[in-house]
Amino acid sequence: MLGSLIKNQDKRESAAVVEHAFSLAKSLSIETLLIQISSRSQMKRILEKRTSEKIGWILMGERAPELEDKQDVIIPVPESPLTRVSQMRVALFLAVAQGFATPKESVIALSGAFGTQRLDTLMILNAGIEFPWYQKQSKALENSDLPIQTIERVISWALRLATEGREGRPIGTIFVIGELAEMQKYTHQLILNPLAGHKKKLRTFANTGFFETLRELTGLDGAFLISPNGTVETAGTYLGAASENARTLPGLGARHTAAAAFTSRCRHTIAVVLSESSGTVTLFQGGDVLLKLEKLAPGTKSAPSKRAKAWLKTPKRAKITT
Repeated sequence: MLGSLIKNQDKRESAAVVEHAFSLAKSLSIETLLIQISSRSQMKRILEKRTSEKIGWILMGERAPELEDKQDVIIPVPESPLTRVSQMRVALFLAVAQGFATPKESVIALSGAFGTQRLDTLMILNAGIEFPWYQKQSKALENSDLPIQTIERVISWALRLATEGREGRPIGTIFVIGELAEMQKYTHQLILNPLAGHKKKLRTFANTGFFETLRELTGLDGAFLISPNGTVETAGTYLGAASENARTLPGLGARHTAAAAFTSRCRHTIAVVLSESSGTVTLFQGGDVLLKLEKLAPGTKSAPSKRAKAWLKTPKRAKITT
């Protein structure tokens, strides 16, 4: 009985939040919304409130139905226990990176507790304000030729490593995405590259079976170099691009400083740094922080609902009529 009452209350509160979001969008002339969902029925209820706004549907995981309305997009975010603010920040970052939203426009974002259908948080976000990096280098990401899918997968695996650790201990490491020939100008191997000679299809972020090998390799000092298509080219790599212009970042350690220095020198790269001490995942490009993601506190319920998992297994060819 209590569970049913709570569920009904969640639905009423979520419906009110959605209604106010569309009303606010109209009053502020905001055309773009980012909405976290976990079921078809939830999407249907939201679409009943829409007039002309375009919606970025935030889903956890990569498999999702194809949308009938071409002005909408699916924004896959890492299936990891992030805080609400971090969930929305990564969604906004990916929305802007794939051209769905612009760094100058404000968007309305709706989210709720990780793994639930509850929507209880409404935010007005602007990439130019959330990510000061965009104000200086708004075209850098678009010109880097780094596929958004690769960036999202690297973030996702980094967050999973932050959550699970290795043999009960936290992990700290650096992933750098870019063209190998360019990156190797500023790097050298601390040890013989353990990935040399292995088939590319076996050492790619598209191969879920590679995750455990990657986890073991995080025990090595140094960084991973990743090609734009998601192939991990090297492990145990020293980033030697420090320069006189490299800035010391207050409160951040050697990995973050190395990532900032390397991306400052090697401009068309993105570094994803996993902090061993806090589990925070930070992205760098051009020597600046693009995005900082903080995970939920230990002990917080973090598993997506069974219903959400089942829905996300829907084949991509399935249609959603809007």
